[in-house]
Amino acid sequence: MKPVNLKITAFGAYANTVCIYFNRFGESGIYLITGDTGAGKTTIFDAITFALYGEPSGRIRESTMLRSDYAKPQTKTEVVLEFLYRGEIYKIERSPQYSRPKQRGDGFTTESSTAVLTYPDGKVLTGVSNVNEEIIELVGIDRNQFSQIAMIAQGDFLALLLASTKERSEIFRKIFNTERIQAFQQNLKQMYFSSMHKLEDKKKRISQYISQIVVDEEKENTFSNEIYNISVYSLENLFEKLEKIIEIDKLEYEKVKSELSKTNKKIEDVSLKVEKAKQRKKLFEDLEASMKILSCFQENQKTLEHRLEQINKKNIDNIKEQKKRLESDLYLYDRLENLENQNNILNSEYKRLENVQKEFEQKELDIENRIKKFNEFMNDTQDAGIELEKLKLKLERLEETKKQIEELNSLYTKTSSLYMKFKNLKIHYRKLNEEYIEKNNILIEYESLFFAEQAGFLAETLKKNEPCPVCGSLSHPSPARLVNKKITQRALEDAKNSALESRNVLEEISREAVVVKTEYEMSYNHMKTLAIKLFGEQNGKIKNEIENARKRLEMENPKEHIKKLEKIIEKRENIKLKIENETKLKEHTQADIEQCKINIAKCENNIILTQKMLDELRSQLEFEKKEQANEKIKQLSDIITKLDTEFEDAKLKAENCKDNIIKQKTTIENIKIQLENINEINIVCVQDEYKELEVKRKELTLESQILYSRINTNDSVYNNIKISSQELEEQDKHCSMLKRLSETANGEISGKKLTFENYILAFYFEQVVFAANHRFRNMTSGQYELVRRETALKTRSQGGLELDVMDYHTGKRRSVKTLSGGESFKASLSLALGLSDVIQMSAGGVEIDSMFIDEGFGSLDEQSLDIAMNVIEKLSDSHRLIGIISHVSELRGRIQNKIIVKKTSKGSQVNMEV
Repeated sequence: MKPVNLKITAFGAYANTVCIYFNRFGESGIYLITGDTGAGKTTIFDAITFALYGEPSGRIRESTMLRSDYAKPQTKTEVVLEFLYRGEIYKIERSPQYSRPKQRGDGFTTESSTAVLTYPDGKVLTGVSNVNEEIIELVGIDRNQFSQIAMIAQGDFLALLLASTKERSEIFRKIFNTERIQAFQQNLKQMYFSSMHKLEDKKKRISQYISQIVVDEEKENTFSNEIYNISVYSLENLFEKLEKIIEIDKLEYEKVKSELSKTNKKIEDVSLKVEKAKQRKKLFEDLEASMKILSCFQENQKTLEHRLEQINKKNIDNIKEQKKRLESDLYLYDRLENLENQNNILNSEYKRLENVQKEFEQKELDIENRIKKFNEFMNDTQDAGIELEKLKLKLERLEETKKQIEELNSLYTKTSSLYMKFKNLKIHYRKLNEEYIEKNNILIEYESLFFAEQAGFLAETLKKNEPCPVCGSLSHPSPARLVNKKITQRALEDAKNSALESRNVLEEISREAVVVKTEYEMSYNHMKTLAIKLFGEQNGKIKNEIENARKRLEMENPKEHIKKLEKIIEKRENIKLKIENETKLKEHTQADIEQCKINIAKCENNIILTQKMLDELRSQLEFEKKEQANEKIKQLSDIITKLDTEFEDAKLKAENCKDNIIKQKTTIENIKIQLENINEINIVCVQDEYKELEVKRKELTLESQILYSRINTNDSVYNNIKISSQELEEQDKHCSMLKRLSETANGEISGKKLTFENYILAFYFEQVVFAANHRFRNMTSGQYELVRRETALKTRSQGGLELDVMDYHTGKRRSVKTLSGGESFKASLSLALGLSDVIQMSAGGVEIDSMFIDEGFGSLDEQSLDIAMNVIEKLSDSHRLIGIISHVSELRGRIQNKIIVKKTSKGSQVNMEV
């Protein structure tokens, strides 16, 4: 992720819209954000983080606090960020939730938070939660991870350095895509728990099967303690005892079954006697019932014969004749409906033609109005061509004058520059002349002193018992002494050289001043001549005359008027064509009106003819509509059907009655014959014997069912326990295997607290630490090196991603928490840079092309600052863009690209230096 452009409005310290163009810094390099304390330097980083994640970079400020106190009520708080990711530009626009004064009235109103993400292909995603999820999915890290990896924020630069294994795991999991490893660990643990549940279920199932064993109530106390308390892992004794129980029950079942068979045979014999007694009784009852039924049938026959006489057959024929006549007229109703439809169509067509005629007449009127307006425009603009030519001549003259004025302005600028240069040269000449006089006076003074001290110089060379080079004496009782020992031959030569150099510079300045003065006078005379030509004799300043002339030319410029006239002329040509077209259209419209009048007359004649035919047809019909005739026909059909049905029904019933009377008489004779063949039986004695046998059969049947059910149940239990015991053994082996795998992968084995995921992350972390140490050793002059701690400090905590520092001055390892503030900043910066390197090399789904460092350099000494900056400058050469906030003055001169934030009473402002 690399920021391209950032626009901030009413956000933090910025009352108005501020634009920062990061793309001006190039694809890589370092830029400095500097300015007044509290001006809003860190707010720039807050704005980038807020645009991406809806929250600022630091922990202190919340998104609801981002509204600028300087902003006007109508100004919307908004951040717009364009950023480069994987070679494509994305744009995100965000506004936080904030309260602002109402534009009308008292009180406050709340603006809701918004977010809009625009993809490189133009697709748009809206909604705060939707955009938040998409940014995390796109960039691959959340806000906290972004702050720790890509942004070393003010006060937070130690976060990544001092993070625990759990915190680093959460950061690295997204970066190096190890979520699937974590999921694998969780799946193993879940599989183990699931296997344990299945194992317990199988144990419970066996226990449940054991509890289902059915024992004879008389033997229950004997077997219950032996069976129900057997362990699920030792079932051999259970199988032996259960087999014995089943064998005993089967023998008992066979005995009961034999006794039940004998009882059933006796019941059959007694049942036969009971049935004969019941049959005789039933025959007497049937005889009495049949006599009653015969009497009813004879009465019904008389009633039905009377009903048939009542139905008048002749009346049905009259109704049928009326129905036939109505059916024969139905086609006339269809013809009537067609004529009515035709009449309606003709009336509709008549109205339509009238409306069409009115539309054509209105169209003709509109055409005449347009032609009238076009002609008025043509008359009003007939002189436009002549006026256009005049203005073009005027424009040419003005352009020529403008060129001369611009030439004069250039001469004025050049003359003013030469004058200032000559003036500065004169000032410089006076200053250099004073320096030359001073140096020459020093030279004269040095020469005078030097010659005065020659005897002293000679006396210093005299030695005892050696001849004097002047008088030849071997003794030197009173030699001359040096008064000013500073005046030496070297000092005199230096004074001469200094005075000569000063005089040469003075002569060079003098020659340059003569040349500049000559150029100035020539330029001034040329300027004066051109000014008189343009403005006449000068009373005021030439610059004012130039400005006044520019304004006058701008006011007199006829370009806009020329454009208007050219458009009018072009419009006149278009209107000529329009007049021709409208005239032709009018002729066509008039022809259409005449045709409409002809069609209306034809339609009116057809309507009169159709109406006459309708009146004749209606006089012939009984009903107005076919539906009414059909309804009458249906009513007649229903009456005919009802009468026919009643007649046939009565006739059929009468015939049935005759048949039933014959059948009942036959039934009565048969019953009498059957009664003669059955002897009389004492039914009470036979029923008592049957009841005693039935009670015995029920007892034997119940005992048989109990034994059968117990045998089936225990057989089923025996088989289920056999199968379940085998499944239990297999599940127990599977569960033990999963337990070992889960404990190994999740770091739950005693003495080994490293999870499988942290083992993988530790591999990446080793690479991060290795890359970080390239910078950290350099920054600390070889004193320190980061080292991954192999074990956790607490035996119950997960380890593998903890950090120590190796101090080569003492030869001991210690916690990174013991580093000083400056050392911690170096370590944190090295770690962040190392993490960025590994991310780029591993392409782990996260692309970090920029880094932001907020403060921290103030804790470094001058040597450490140079080392840190060298490391960052090398890093910026690898297509990374690094932003630094700092008050350190050495950085201002060292970093050319700057964002300068200035604090004012109306909100902060931003300037860029590239």
